[in-house]
Amino acid sequence: MSEVRLRRGELGPPGPEVPRLVTNAQHRVVVSWHKLAVLVEFEDALFRTNSAVVLPGGEAPIQGRSDQRRTTAGLAATCLRYGEEHPSEKVFVFGHADTKGTASVNQTLSQYRAECVAAVLMGDRQRFAEICATWKRMRVSDYKQILKWVAETWDWDCDPGTIDDHHTAHTTEALNTFRRLYNEQGPGSTWAPRTPLWGEATQKETWVAYFNMYEEALAEALGETFAGVSALRSRLPYLRPDRFVGCGESHPREAVNRDEYASQTNRRVEVTFFEPSELPQLPCHPADGPCAAEACDLYDDARYQRRVLPPMLTAKRWRARWDETEVCQGQSRRLVVDAPGLPPGEAMTFEVTQEGFGPIAEIETTSGEELVEAEFDEWFHGPAVRYSELGAHDPFPIVRYTFVVRGAGREVKSANTVVYADFLDVVISEDGERMTDHPYVLCSPWGRRTGARTDADGRVREERLPPGGVGLFLDENTILSFDQTME
Repeated sequence: MSEVRLRRGELGPPGPEVPRLVTNAQHRVVVSWHKLAVLVEFEDALFRTNSAVVLPGGEAPIQGRSDQRRTTAGLAATCLRYGEEHPSEKVFVFGHADTKGTASVNQTLSQYRAECVAAVLMGDRQRFAEICATWKRMRVSDYKQILKWVAETWDWDCDPGTIDDHHTAHTTEALNTFRRLYNEQGPGSTWAPRTPLWGEATQKETWVAYFNMYEEALAEALGETFAGVSALRSRLPYLRPDRFVGCGESHPREAVNRDEYASQTNRRVEVTFFEPSELPQLPCHPADGPCAAEACDLYDDARYQRRVLPPMLTAKRWRARWDETEVCQGQSRRLVVDAPGLPPGEAMTFEVTQEGFGPIAEIETTSGEELVEAEFDEWFHGPAVRYSELGAHDPFPIVRYTFVVRGAGREVKSANTVVYADFLDVVISEDGERMTDHPYVLCSPWGRRTGARTDADGRVREERLPPGGVGLFLDENTILSFDQTME
């Protein structure tokens, strides 16, 4: 089912025109009284109370949402791939805290949380380490959880045991084992500088090493080389040069107006995307001043609708294409999506668009193993036709088709187009004599062309005709009417 969004400002008299609704299909027309913000929530990659460290994944699922054990790598991959698939949208990062502690402390903490996530999105390992490698902004349980994640993900012998805030001799052993294996088997043995084998838990080189493990997980989630990840990052357009802000405890998800409330749900970072026409002003966050929550436009429910984007089932690069690039009447073409990481049985929707008009058809299907396919043959769409009178040498319009596939959290456009290129090739004769150099008129739903003449063999050869068939007129009489390709 397609969705058409109309803004409140479009509802004045005589009313909005919605010319692109497809016949024989279901549509949902949404009248939006708000601007729209689409956000990816870093909430299951939990932030502990009084910590700015973005963890690799949740130690435990959020209560009531046990199916959403999201990872930092998976969420960051969703952000980067979404940015690639929606290149016109701007992005900004908002950090949040619960009310455990003072408002001023939580304001600073939320700022660091937002910056920590922004560092992951931008690939800024040095800033990540500067934020995290201090007891002011991290806890023992943070690096214990990172070490356990590394042990489980790479099968390294660096599991620190119980995740708590007690640094024991076993914790030191796990930490030093991580450093050794990082240099022997991990990034320190290939693409990254080696890390010191001993040192305090606050050693910045060790936190750079943690970040590099995040990087390997991110590249795996995206199915990209490090160069490919860097390219995705470079194409992510930020709303403002500062890229992130901290909102403190100003916009809680639960326990509104309750102080000293430790909330896993309120401890979050939101990576938020905006269409160019729906950018927030953020007067609450002047570039040179503190947060002024009462002036916020984004978290004003009367102004913005905030829609949470679920993590992509797979953030690996998909390739959408037509199987061939030309078509004639009576022929079908396959819509093909090579979709690494996509499991079978996922509901998917193709939307076919005629260039210069808009969507003309929808096809619902289910995915195969890393593949989505459908066939399409309904090339003529009456509302898309624009009739015109043509001279002898004027071509009929070239009609092209693209498509977009949606599903599994993805929206991917076809890399190529199909050109409708019908043709007509007939010889005109009268009483056995070929009618050479004779004027004829060619009529199509797209227009009427006059002044053309048969060739020296009495032949009419017309190419790249648009969909809908043609009629051939000679001496004001209909000679032939074609509703299918004919030679």
